[in-house]
Amino acid sequence: MPALKQKFIWVTDLHLNRISPLKKILFIYHLLREDPKGIFITGDISNGMLLYYDLYLLASFIKCPIYFILGNHDFWNSSFNRTYEKLKELKKKFNNLIWLTDSDPIWLRKKTVLIGHEGWYDGLNGNPRLLRFNLDRLFVKDLIQKPFEEELLFYQELAKTSANIIGEKLLKAIEAGAKTIYIATHFPPYVEATRHHGKLFDKFWLGYDTNSALGSKIKEIMENYKDRKVVILAGHCHESKILQIKSNIMCIVNRNKNYGWIRNDEVLFI
Repeated sequence: MPALKQKFIWVTDLHLNRISPLKKILFIYHLLREDPKGIFITGDISNGMLLYYDLYLLASFIKCPIYFILGNHDFWNSSFNRTYEKLKELKKKFNNLIWLTDSDPIWLRKKTVLIGHEGWYDGLNGNPRLLRFNLDRLFVKDLIQKPFEEELLFYQELAKTSANIIGEKLLKAIEAGAKTIYIATHFPPYVEATRHHGKLFDKFWLGYDTNSALGSKIKEIMENYKDRKVVILAGHCHESKILQIKSNIMCIVNRNKNYGWIRNDEVLFI
């Protein structure tokens, strides 16, 4: 008899810094009411100033594992290194806080694995010159006053690094016998998964919305493993999309959750 599937909750783009303490408590209440086996968060949890405190709040009340990665807003009013240092400090306080970027593949079931990494947009879709108008370069300390050409290379290096790391984790999971691999990342790896694809301002948004390096890496690897399946869980675009990229690659983008209400499509049975 097959084992019963377990319930996981997936949320993204919470932007907890924008909502009142009461709404944060209501959000936690709704998560607890679902009684999940674990919670997935695919970035933009808060901003750099409040990320530590908002994760501290979640981990204090929610006792099941919280598997998370960061989004671009999680670095606002901070820097990459400072944010990473705070996360490492917080992880020492809470065993249930699992930062996927800093984790090996996590087994959810006998043949099902979760891996993840933040990623970044790489400007390879749309018009990369238009990335000079994005707000990250005004609020992330590593980007402030950096010449644009240097900044663009920085974005692309972040995207490429994340793609390589996820690629390594994916191969490690496959070689260990995983049949289904969930990949948590913030930026969708395919333009078809973004809300601006084919719309009026896609030249502006597509470079900012996608990590093409990751999409290519996943396709390259999965071409050799037709009997395995990848499910990519992404956020960033604040709109739901479900796409079958290849027979063995699915990409799901979740909507943002400023108000914290749980909807059916955020409950994953794994």
